[in-house]
Amino acid sequence: NRGDLVGRFLGRWKDIPGRGLLSWYTTGRVLIVVLLLMCRVEPRRIPYWFNHDSIPTLLIIVLAITGGQVLTLSLRYAPEVVEGKRAKTTVGTIMAFWGAIGRVLGSVSTYLVVLIIE
Repeated sequence: NRGDLVGRFLGRWKDIPGRGLLSWYTTGRVLIVVLLLMCRVEPRRIPYWFNHDSIPTLLIIVLAITGGQVLTLSLRYAPEVVEGKRAKTTVGTIMAFWGAIGRVLGSVSTYLVVLIIE
């Protein structure tokens, strides 16, 4: 939760990675999940690459910060694409809804990751 909060503040403060790179930034977060699957967690069926215990912690912190940042930036950028006050309000509402759905699906997918590892 703290990492998400830091990411949301970063999203309000700086426009990094910018509009053009936001989709690549979001897609790159999948790499973090793959790297998490390669960390040493016991019991497991698949081989691991990272033996040190601090690596999963660092990856989860990066995932949390980038998650908050991506959500904030997408909520900021989406209403700028449409014209009209009513349309901007509608787009903002839709983005908030799908942002919440994405958070729920991300949490539920944790169970799938655990099934893959064990």
